[in-house]
Amino acid sequence: GERAAVIRRAIGAACGLLLAAATAAATPSPAAPGTAPPIEVTGAAFAELDERAGIWTLRGAPVVVRRGEVQIEAQTVVYETGPRIVRAAGTVTYRDAALEVTAARLTAWLEEERLLAEGGVTARAPEGRLAAGRVELVASREELIAEQDARLVHEDLEGRAGRIVLQRRVGLATLSGGATLRRGASETRAATIVVDLRRRRITASGGAVVTVVPER
Repeated sequence: GERAAVIRRAIGAACGLLLAAATAAATPSPAAPGTAPPIEVTGAAFAELDERAGIWTLRGAPVVVRRGEVQIEAQTVVYETGPRIVRAAGTVTYRDAALEVTAARLTAWLEEERLLAEGGVTARAPEGRLAAGRVELVASREELIAEQDARLVHEDLEGRAGRIVLQRRVGLATLSGGATLRRGASETRAATIVVDLRRRRITASGGAVVTVVPER
């Protein structure tokens, strides 16, 4: 009826405004001091707004969402305006000043500065490269948590475990749930292995087995 027509026109106008804003976002104005940076969207070939729920659905090849130094690229992005949650799917890439994550799916809680990547995840940081079924980033603690066949590569060290926690602030990697750490042909196995990446110090506990192969 008439109400439905009004809602359709409102959604159409909102989509037009979003696409116009996306074009203008190529040269964004700086945020005022003390305020959160704006959220900018580009690359959206399709946009739909559910006004009652406060949800944007965007599709593109890809859609790019930026907020300050954070950028998310994906084929489909659903943005919940109230809690400021981004849900991305389809060859997702997340980037910030020191981290790049690729995954099949990603959820980002912008206000909490937390994200969860799932499905064939790889994460690259100055401390090394992580690969796992799922990786969670908690920005306030500068911590990466990798689970489901988690792997870590740092210089000549390669570790595998059920769970790997990378504390970037202090340069520590904790491998637990049946951990294996290799350096060349030498290997350490234990229930838990803690690696000080900066000092290259390894601590193994829980049935530790160490195999050392002398270098030639």
